[in-house]
Amino acid sequence: MGCYRPRMLRVLLLLAGLTTLGCGSSEPTSKRTVLTDSQKLSKLGRQKLSAGDKAGAYGHFKAAIQTDKASPEGRYGLAVLHILEGNEDAAQQELLALRTGGADVDSDAPWLTALLDGRKHFPVPMKVAAASDTPPAKNPSEKPEKKKSASEADLDPESSAFFREGKYSQVVARLTAVANPTNFQLKLLADAYYNLQDWTRSVAAYRRVLRSEPGNEVVTLHLADALFRLQRYDESITFYRVLAEANPDRPGFWRLIGDAATAKKDWEVALASYKKAVSAGYDDPSLGSVIEGIKAELTKATQAE
Repeated sequence: MGCYRPRMLRVLLLLAGLTTLGCGSSEPTSKRTVLTDSQKLSKLGRQKLSAGDKAGAYGHFKAAIQTDKASPEGRYGLAVLHILEGNEDAAQQELLALRTGGADVDSDAPWLTALLDGRKHFPVPMKVAAASDTPPAKNPSEKPEKKKSASEADLDPESSAFFREGKYSQVVARLTAVANPTNFQLKLLADAYYNLQDWTRSVAAYRRVLRSEPGNEVVTLHLADALFRLQRYDESITFYRVLAEANPDRPGFWRLIGDAATAKKDWEVALASYKKAVSAGYDDPSLGSVIEGIKAELTKATQAE
């Protein structure tokens, strides 16, 4: 297990509501919530996690899921545990399983959506490299001089500091006043809008970046997600398809196309996309039930015709 960071653990537990779920021992017995076996196991897992016993917490959360696959408490607990371990892929799988099981993750645990949403990653300050690290040599015998990569501080130290501190409104106020923003500033502005959930402005800002950097994968991913959140599913699918075709070794993009197609009830596209994700090696145990659900919808549509 990785290093134990008690402050981060406490913050995540509070954000997830895991420190208060099922407590209330001061209430009269008649008013206490009766916990299921799965909830009891999850509660023990949270206690273990609070005490720093990650191995014990993992065992209890897994047991909770095995006891009741429909109960989300164990999966929320595992998501917190995986985040603390730095295993975002595993935490991502718990998010997908929660949504597939019908959990309203956006309302129940917005912290989880912000960190691990299946269609994107939480934006981080951009890492910017110099346009050319090695300029051409003056003659064949002369070695080219190395240019130092432009650092974040060199590009816009104040805006970058605001972004790192989570002061996205200050980033917006500062950068919207810049007459001719650099690409770095445009990316920072777009990410600030994204974190503020101002999807319309983030779309406009990401499009400006892509006009000068059409191959920027991170920007394309965020743009596709912002379009999805605006329910502009066809546009979202267009950008996800660009990413899927450019990254044949990353079948998760086909999963995202399937999610967008499902949202617009385009069952045939959804089914084809999910199947392509599976055939390309996408590993998500919950996807099988999703595919069966799509097939059922197609059957209903056929019978209705």
